[in-house]
Amino acid sequence: MVSYATQHNQRSKLCALSKLPTKQWCAGLCKDFERKLRGLNPSMATITYDVVDLYAYVDQMADISALVYAPEPNAYIPCNKEWIKKQAYLHLRNQGGKNRR
Repeated sequence: MVSYATQHNQRSKLCALSKLPTKQWCAGLCKDFERKLRGLNPSMATITYDVVDLYAYVDQMADISALVYAPEPNAYIPCNKEWIKKQAYLHLRNQGGKNRR
């Protein structure tokens, strides 16, 4: 389970991507970021970004956390921003490899 809060014009937005596999919530996080970029650049036909840009997006969030199920000890383990950024990097790397084929 992943949840995060962002601040936009003094409004809070809380998103929960619950009970999704890591691959799916990483895709959701990237889509949210891409939606933000499109809003900031509506005249651009194509939006491109680097993992560093996604890291900055995650870092500016008021809060982001993940609870990841671990079979041993049969519990959900809390994960921080650094873990989430690593998972996002792995997701983007895998997406890049698929696009080159």
